[in-house]
Amino acid sequence: MKTLILTLTATASLWSLTLDEAIGRATEHAPALLKAQSQVRYAQSNEMGAQAAFHPTLDAGFNWRDVDKTTAFSYSPAYHYSLTAKYNLFNGLADKATLDASAATTDAQLLLLTATEADLKLAVVNAYTAYLKAQKAVQTREESLQSLERSYHDTKVRYEQGIVAKNELLLIDVQRLAAEQALVAAKSALVRTRSDLGSVLGGGLAPEETVEDFSTAISEPLPFDALLASTYANRSELQALYRLRDALDAQYTAATAGFYPRVDLQADYTINDKSLQFNGSTVQHEKLFTTTLNASWNLYRGRADEARRRGVLELIASQNADIAAMKLDLSTQLTNVYEAYRVAKSARSVAERAKESAEENYRITKDRYDYGEVDTLTLLTAQSDLTAARNAYNDAYYDLYAASRAIDRVSGK
Repeated sequence: MKTLILTLTATASLWSLTLDEAIGRATEHAPALLKAQSQVRYAQSNEMGAQAAFHPTLDAGFNWRDVDKTTAFSYSPAYHYSLTAKYNLFNGLADKATLDASAATTDAQLLLLTATEADLKLAVVNAYTAYLKAQKAVQTREESLQSLERSYHDTKVRYEQGIVAKNELLLIDVQRLAAEQALVAAKSALVRTRSDLGSVLGGGLAPEETVEDFSTAISEPLPFDALLASTYANRSELQALYRLRDALDAQYTAATAGFYPRVDLQADYTINDKSLQFNGSTVQHEKLFTTTLNASWNLYRGRADEARRRGVLELIASQNADIAAMKLDLSTQLTNVYEAYRVAKSARSVAERAKESAEENYRITKDRYDYGEVDTLTLLTAQSDLTAARNAYNDAYYDLYAASRAIDRVSGK
């Protein structure tokens, strides 16, 4: 018996989904997050490419030639092997600036990945709570329909006994049919919200998989000004814009490299097929090692360097505009979610009291209806008010929780 209980418990756990598990599944399978991770890896590969400038280049070569006429300094056919190592000593700090720009871009992509993950988690919370709200709505509609079925049966008996008029029976019948349709609509909404949740998770939900309800304490948010300061300091999208501006600053430094000389050190090792002698002097060694120091300075290239610098300055100005726009947008976002929390908190308190009042009102009205003290319309009104109050009460907690998580997301918590 104990083994059977453990087996049933394990099976139930296997097909039961919690909110934390839903968030974990989404972060593993959601396409948006996989794309953001790929963009980080792409930026890292560019950074790796920029690091190559601080390493020497090494080339190996083979040359073979055949001419129809030779001279005293040549013969045919001839071939040689070569190994060349080259290292840049100075190029106006362009390599360092390019590496700094690549590193800043990688940091920006990592910050955007953090933002994508935070957005995904909030999307899971919204989809998860929407499903639970739809699930509670189905339960409330079923209870309402069952109550109306009982009222219809009782009224039908009373009608057959001549206690109530037929219009009162028909009135309940109309409400009963409306409740049936409302239940159909609630079940349809449950199917849609389940599909939405599966889509956010990036892989759907198994038919046997249930979604667990949850209840957790909701802490009071900080004052608005403190949240706004936290938003500007911690919001990863804004920090990503700052890092992209740093990348542009580095690109501007790289654009100035053309105004400085370039110095390269080169070493060549050549193996010819044979040595050549002319009048007792060697004109070609079989093996030769050469070291060269090259320095060059471009004096004019049609103001290309100046044009590049001006272009980067315009990109920096555009980036500053994006940063200012982002700050305004974040302030608006925070205002919206902060007010949504205040409304949801009030709704939660009101819904709890309204549910208690509606339940008591329906109990009293039902008793009075059974004794013939109130008409059918009054009973139906009490029933409708009770259904609405229960739905509002069920929705209020989830709305408050989602609003609290939205504040955390906007403020970069």
